[in-house]
Amino acid sequence: CAAMDAAGIPNGKIFSIQDISEEPHFRVRGMLEKVQILPEGKEPWELEIPGVTPRLSKTPGCTRWPGRSRAGEDTRSVLGSVLGKSEREIEALLERGVVHAP
Repeated sequence: CAAMDAAGIPNGKIFSIQDISEEPHFRVRGMLEKVQILPEGKEPWELEIPGVTPRLSKTPGCTRWPGRSRAGEDTRSVLGSVLGKSEREIEALLERGVVHAP
């Protein structure tokens, strides 16, 4: 940042998810929201995530769907139906660790 400041280039910190959750300013401004995670066959639980930005006064927005409960849950579907990969190609990608599916 110092070099960019010296050169007159506007800049600022890029916040990680952890930074956002620990920064009091985000909490005071209501920039964190709680969503329900509904894992199949398990008890639901609540997760605090960064909210929609920018936060507008008349249309503040919210997260309607926090995503799948398991990483990679849609991998096979996307590779097959969206990208046109065959089952053989998908298996090869999974075996090489290029993609993940539960």
